[in-house]
Amino acid sequence: MLRFKNTKEWESVLESELWEVEEAEKDLFPTLLLSYYDLSPLVRRCFSYCAIFPKDYKMGKDVLIKLWMAQGYFGETGTRDMEDIGEECCRSLVMRSLFQEDYQKNRYPQETIFEMHDIVHDFAQSLTENECSVMEVNSSEESRFDFPHGRARHLMVILGEGTSIPTSIFSAKDLRSLIVKNSYNQTDRTKLLPILFAQLTCLRSLDLNRYFSFEEIPNDIGNLIHLRYLNLAGNYKLRELPERVSDLFNLQSLILNDCSRLKRLPRGLGNLINLRHLELGRTDDLHFMPRGIGRCTSLRTLSKFVVSSSGDDNVNEEDAASLGELENLNRLQGSLEITKLGKVKDANEAKKAQLDKKKHVKTLILDFGKILDYGKHEERERNDGQVMEAIQPPPNLEELVIKSLRGSSLFPDTTSSSPIIMLSCLRVLEISDCPKLMALPDQLLQATSLEKLYIRDCPFLEQRYFKEGLWGGGEDWHKISHIPNIYLHGRRMHI
Repeated sequence: MLRFKNTKEWESVLESELWEVEEAEKDLFPTLLLSYYDLSPLVRRCFSYCAIFPKDYKMGKDVLIKLWMAQGYFGETGTRDMEDIGEECCRSLVMRSLFQEDYQKNRYPQETIFEMHDIVHDFAQSLTENECSVMEVNSSEESRFDFPHGRARHLMVILGEGTSIPTSIFSAKDLRSLIVKNSYNQTDRTKLLPILFAQLTCLRSLDLNRYFSFEEIPNDIGNLIHLRYLNLAGNYKLRELPERVSDLFNLQSLILNDCSRLKRLPRGLGNLINLRHLELGRTDDLHFMPRGIGRCTSLRTLSKFVVSSSGDDNVNEEDAASLGELENLNRLQGSLEITKLGKVKDANEAKKAQLDKKKHVKTLILDFGKILDYGKHEERERNDGQVMEAIQPPPNLEELVIKSLRGSSLFPDTTSSSPIIMLSCLRVLEISDCPKLMALPDQLLQATSLEKLYIRDCPFLEQRYFKEGLWGGGEDWHKISHIPNIYLHGRRMHI
């Protein structure tokens, strides 16, 4: 693969200082150098960035690509998504054995994990000339640990028990990446944030995820006008974000997974027209989506959309987005969960959302929510039925999950004026807590791609599709018997 290099490229390889290495490394570094020089300049830059991580660090592919994006490595890409270019960079690094893929899918079932061999990590660090550093803080004395402030651009700080972010890093004015890893559940460090936001204004990436107990984020975060990646996941005491987050016009990724007490997002979130990834996994206290989110048409990831109604406590109708604001978010990919669908009062909003235009969405979760006012059973049943009639699911779905529906039917039937799209890619269908649901659409069950069917807490469905046996069987068992994996009320049906 190196035979296509021209004379000038080979001379560059020959003149590299990396040929003059320590005795213990001289047998390996030259080999790595040849692989390195065979990479494109873009992939070289991405590889060198990985020196920010310590040895044996497990790098999540999606996070890594977002960090590369935040540094502007992919520039103007024309019609190609930056995320796709990042995928190509990862494949190049794996192909040349600079990355090793972690195949422990039981530990990381939903993401691809990379590791670097120790010698590859040493090689990456030798390329960066102190631009990428790892600082381990294990005591208060080490909090004063010094590092090359003038050259430092990318820094990971690993905090030990009872330690804090070293104030010495605040003098690294040109820092572009700051990743803080905290292995212990520690006290509130909100007082450090104003200093950080005032001093490190060149940051493109800021990662403060996991085990921090920030109760609030200061408005000074608006000073970080170059910020493109902000990870606050796991800050379980955080209840809201300051409005000045809406001033971070360059922001591409906002990660808020596991902020379990988060109740609201900034009202001006719709101003973030460059936002590509908004991750809201396991934010069960979130009341609503901010009005104007439909302007974030660059979004690729919107893991959750929370429906609200005018009667909700703590929700100002003027602040809340309607379901119809999904209309123009047609670049969405991966998984989309819509919660509290039972609060939709106008089925036209469900139709306006145009879910059938979300061609890159692979998993759709429709959660109608529990009934809190039992005096409104009939109204809820009627509304749920109308909403389901209005929904047209994305055509390339691989997984469809429906929860707590109070209507009796699922999507328009084949005789309707707008029948359900044939979901020819559907692999998993999960229906739970739908006590009034009478049957599943034949066109869903006829999908030859269907591998798994889960039905739980749906008495009519469980009776209808139960396998024949000593106690008789369901009238429509034959319609699902071709599906390899069938679970009814938590019990697997053996075919």
